[in-house]
Amino acid sequence: MGLILAGVVLRVAHYLANRSLWFDEAMLANNVRARDFVGLAHKLDYQGAPLGFLYVEKLLCIGWGYHEYALRLYSLVAGCLALLLMYRMAFRLLRGPGALLALGLFAFGGPLIYYSAEAKPYGGDALWALALGLLAGEYVEHRNKPLSLGWLVFAGCLSSWFSFQSAFVLASIGLALADRYRVRGERQRWPGWCAVMAAWGANLVLVYLISIRPIASNPLFKDTHEASYLPFNAGAWDWLAANLVDLVGNTAGIPYPLFAMVLLGVGMLALRRPWRIILYLPLLFALFASGFKAFVFVKRLLLFLVPAICLGVGAGSERVASWCGDRRPVARWLWLVGLPVFWFPPARAAWDELRHPTMGEDIKPVLAYLNAHRRPQDRVFIYDGAVPAYTWYASNDANVVMGHWSADPQEYLAPFKAWKGEPRVWALFTHPWNLPPADEEINVVHHTARLQPYRKSHPVVTNGESFIVSNLSGMARLDDVYRADGASVYLFDLR
Repeated sequence: MGLILAGVVLRVAHYLANRSLWFDEAMLANNVRARDFVGLAHKLDYQGAPLGFLYVEKLLCIGWGYHEYALRLYSLVAGCLALLLMYRMAFRLLRGPGALLALGLFAFGGPLIYYSAEAKPYGGDALWALALGLLAGEYVEHRNKPLSLGWLVFAGCLSSWFSFQSAFVLASIGLALADRYRVRGERQRWPGWCAVMAAWGANLVLVYLISIRPIASNPLFKDTHEASYLPFNAGAWDWLAANLVDLVGNTAGIPYPLFAMVLLGVGMLALRRPWRIILYLPLLFALFASGFKAFVFVKRLLLFLVPAICLGVGAGSERVASWCGDRRPVARWLWLVGLPVFWFPPARAAWDELRHPTMGEDIKPVLAYLNAHRRPQDRVFIYDGAVPAYTWYASNDANVVMGHWSADPQEYLAPFKAWKGEPRVWALFTHPWNLPPADEEINVVHHTARLQPYRKSHPVVTNGESFIVSNLSGMARLDDVYRADGASVYLFDLR
């Protein structure tokens, strides 16, 4: 229970740090604040999220207020509950030392801690994967009790409204059940299996029509994530190797990822067949969907695989220790050395984060400085990367100009040229995009494009903040600057 308590403390501490909403969070939060429940069921502005998550966010904000704590409470609760389910799953599948290793890796995993305090749905993906896996195991291992099946069907339908990735888990559970019925020769259960899959399928179709299709219909969605799709060409093996190592080392936060992958492979073979299907087939489904550009294979969307990775490493370590046979002192020393070796790096990183929290794009102190030093007639330019957060935290007025993304960097200087002669002009920055060379042209029509496809073949000169500040140095005097983590504000004299 000490590991669970440590994991909860780390997650709560990260939540209480109360960092500013960053670009993506602010865009989603603005949608939640501006829309009613009916409006949230329609296409969002520049964002997408499961409808159940959006409704929970709206209810929390109505009941508690529109602030960071309310917006991030769902992720915090999901992260803490996931620890409890991981404890149950680990000690259900593994013996003591292997279960402790898996639970420790899960409790100290940096990405899991971070996304437990994020106003986005990713923090709940691991929770739903664990819940569905446990319910499926309960049904399979307890002689197919109807009540267990009922809970599994209900949870499967509910999960899709909170986690899009649950579709991969449900498909794997369906195949695990089919395999179980086939092995046991239980033909009488096939009609019930078809009914379950039909219910889940119909529910997923509804989720797709309401929540997923508006995201997928964005013409820039696929282009801006091109590097995150599995290529069906000669580069597929290199892509797989790099992304699988990143999945273990970066997404799961497990140290020594190559060695951990060896243990993971051993652990996958050591687990019983139904659990292998339930836990690891979702990864194959995610890769397959990525190859057809139906799923973006990036860290924040892969957290649902972290429980399976931690369990696999724990199972693999148990199998390796079992190879010592009767040499129990050797196995004991392996555990005494192995547990700290795997726990210490993520635990140390989590402790450092606890002492010195990463504040991300911390616009709140920058806005406070601006408000304290701004005069009534001062002009203010809000860089387009800062617009969502500024819209959330501040009110607009006639002297504030909101920036817009442009493929031509020179257009960022237009407001300042129009303000030539003004003695006090502020420029506020967060989330600065990388800009292309000024003499190049690209066909991008929306400011949320990140230019990943463009950067493959063209050099990037600088980010937007550096470009604007460096160009203004030739036409203005810099009178003041204030910086916080990931955010800054400048005062220029344009006379």
